[in-house]
Amino acid sequence: RIEGDYNALDNVYDFASLDFSNDNKFFIPIRRFWGINNNFRSDTFDITRFKDNNVYLRLKFYSDAFERDSGWVIDKIEILSANACNITKFDEPLKADFSKIKVSYKDNFLILSIPYKSDIQVKVYSINGSLILNKTFNYQEEIRIKLKRGLFIIRVKTDREEILQKVIF
Repeated sequence: RIEGDYNALDNVYDFASLDFSNDNKFFIPIRRFWGINNNFRSDTFDITRFKDNNVYLRLKFYSDAFERDSGWVIDKIEILSANACNITKFDEPLKADFSKIKVSYKDNFLILSIPYKSDIQVKVYSINGSLILNKTFNYQEEIRIKLKRGLFIIRVKTDREEILQKVIF
């Protein structure tokens, strides 16, 4: 079984697809996941029907930035009950520091550093997907937002880039 917790930030236009392939070239969608009103949802998919076959499973995420809100928040994906089978994980390598936006926390303040001129939209979500803060700033090299300690999802959008990350303060 595969189990995952997810939240699509737009419940109309954002969706994900669990696809399967025998050759890692041609993939067939076997399950679709849609956003559901800014709450995390847990889903399980039984993959025992693929037992004794070499299969490739792929998760694809689709998002439309022009309608409502955009993006996905994935909390976890686990493979459960993988008895007597070989599982090989393929990850596309990601550059660890691809964004110029820096996020830190000091003295009860969320601190955002942006080294270029841009308007900045900041959204802070609770871990269950509820919007806590939605604020737009004019260009500042550093933004300080008073925030209690906890686990949050931070979305920062500038004219050049957008980041979405889970943070623990």
